[in-house]
Amino acid sequence: MIKRHLTIIAFLTTATLMLAGGCERHIKSDNPLRSLPEVGPPPGDITVQIDSQSVTLSWTMTQTSGIAKYRVYRSDSSGLNFQVYDSTTAMTITLTGLVENRLYLFQIVPVLTTGLEGERSAVVSARIVPLSIVINAGNEYTNSRTVQVLVNSSVAVTSIRISEDPAFADAVFEAFAAVQGFNLSEGDGTKTVYVDLIFADGSMLASPLSDDIILDTKASIDSVVVLSGGQTYGEGDTVVFALYDAEIGGTASASFAGGGATLYDDGSGVDVAPDDGVYTGYLVVPENLNAYDAAVTGSFRDQAGNQATTKQAETKLTIQTPPLPVQLSATATDTMTVTVTWTRTSSTDFLTYLVCSSATSTVALTDQVASITNIGQQTYTDATLTPGETRYYRVFVKNFSGLTTGSATVQVTTPLASGVRPAGTEGSNSRSSAANP
Repeated sequence: MIKRHLTIIAFLTTATLMLAGGCERHIKSDNPLRSLPEVGPPPGDITVQIDSQSVTLSWTMTQTSGIAKYRVYRSDSSGLNFQVYDSTTAMTITLTGLVENRLYLFQIVPVLTTGLEGERSAVVSARIVPLSIVINAGNEYTNSRTVQVLVNSSVAVTSIRISEDPAFADAVFEAFAAVQGFNLSEGDGTKTVYVDLIFADGSMLASPLSDDIILDTKASIDSVVVLSGGQTYGEGDTVVFALYDAEIGGTASASFAGGGATLYDDGSGVDVAPDDGVYTGYLVVPENLNAYDAAVTGSFRDQAGNQATTKQAETKLTIQTPPLPVQLSATATDTMTVTVTWTRTSSTDFLTYLVCSSATSTVALTDQVASITNIGQQTYTDATLTPGETRYYRVFVKNFSGLTTGSATVQVTTPLASGVRPAGTEGSNSRSSAANP
């Protein structure tokens, strides 16, 4: 009993000596209530960055000693019942798995090394919304450096900056408008445009929005050819044209005085290799189409709307088809005159009307009685007949290639002169007169 009492006294004496000597000013203890480190102010300068799939929160701390990590508390728009959503050891965190178009409230709380929480931050809000930009209504190409950038956002935006630099080193924030004009950099090619936004609640984009467009300010043609050129084509023949070394996806044509063809680079028709910049097409020569050493001109417009300088094929085109026939009629206007009338020719290369007349039903070009070079003259008067004479007529149309087409043959008989009886009727008349004195 005496031995135990002496031990207690020795302990108290030791403690008293330590206090008196100034070696330790506080009694050491593992009780957190008596040894909490001073955490300082709560997280501040919270920034909110959003995109269409996540929310990124960043903050600052004026004192970080004694902090093991940070908890992110989340609540709905009511601000009630904040719950732990995630945690991080850094002063930034990206939150995923949030529902689109729902307003969320967040608080950041430091967690001490002891496991206790420090003071909570102010409440910040964020909403994941569909966000996108569209350049020139989604067109793939533009031939102008000035484009229109449409911003699609379902929440209010206050500021915008636009650049071809994803770091926006050359851009500053400006007042927001849903459609913004922007000048692309010089030089044809694919341009990527980036947009950064500040929303009405102060949040920003986690990463810039972007869209691409191809700037194309010129179009050109290397050459135009008439395949199998040099020959003379006739009705029903196929003329094949080709235009080389143009951009893919454009529209092309080959034309000449009187005709032409649309050219394709899609594997259709005579095109065998689609999307190679070689445009081909053909023309089946119709009736009544003629061309003489005609120049063939190639035209091309690219997808951006640029019109290339036209180019002519080195080979000329010659097409010879006979003209279409005219419709003919003939009328005896007196005992020695016949008027021949026909329809106006539709020949595209009219040279002359050849009026032919014969005493037989076979009327040939060698029976020509008149040549009329006025395409608008559609009558001919033949005053060389005798009373009661029968004649046959045809009108041939001749074109510049020398080809002719004749009308159908018409027959006409001039009337007899007044008082003249047809041959062989005199006896009949005398008998008739005798029978009727």
